Amino acid sequence: MERINSEDELAGVLGHEIIHVTEKHTIRAIQKGKAVQMGADETMANNPAIFNKIVDKATDAVMAGFGRGEELEADEQGIVVAAKAAYDPKGLGAFLTTLADRNKNSTGKQGLFASHPEMDERLKKLDKTIADQKLTGSAVVDARFHQNVTYKPVPLASVTTVEKGAAGLA
Repeated sequence: MERINSEDELAGVLGHEIIHVTEKHTIRAIQKGKAVQMGADETMANNPAIFNKIVDKATDAVMAGFGRGEELEADEQGIVVAAKAAYDPKGLGAFLTTLADRNKNSTGKQGLFASHPEMDERLKKLDKTIADQKLTGSAVVDARFHQNVTYKPVPLASVTTVEKGAAGLA
C-alpha cells in the first residue's frame, strides 16, 4: 500500500487481483494441490520418504504463486476492469513501474514476485492492451485518494513469513 500513489493505481491492482478470483486461478492451484494430496495419501502408508518429498514439492508449488500466464491474464483483464470503472488503465503500469524501481538493485526475484513475468514484458503487454482496446479512464480522484487512504509502512523484516515446513498458511 505504501507504494500506491493514486486511486488509478489501486484500481489497477484490485482489478488484477479480481481477475485471479474470477478466472479461478486460486481454485486451479488448490485442485493441483489436491492431486498432489491424493498421491501423498497413497504413498504415506507405504513409503514415508516419498511422502515427505511430495509434501515438500506441494508446499513449494503453493508458495510459488500463480504462473506467468495467469499473471499476464490478470494484468490484461484487470486493466479492462479498472477502465470500465472509469479509472485510468495506466494505473497498474504506473504501480508496476514503482515496484520495478524499488527492486532495481535486487539480485533476483523473491517471494510472491518469483513467479511473475519480467516487468518489461508486463508493461509492454499492458501498453498494447490499452492501445488495442482503446481503453481510457475519466475518474478524477487523486485528491480523494490522498485524503482517505493512509498507510504507515513497516520494515519488510517485520512482516510475518511462513517458515518452510510450517503447517497451513495462517
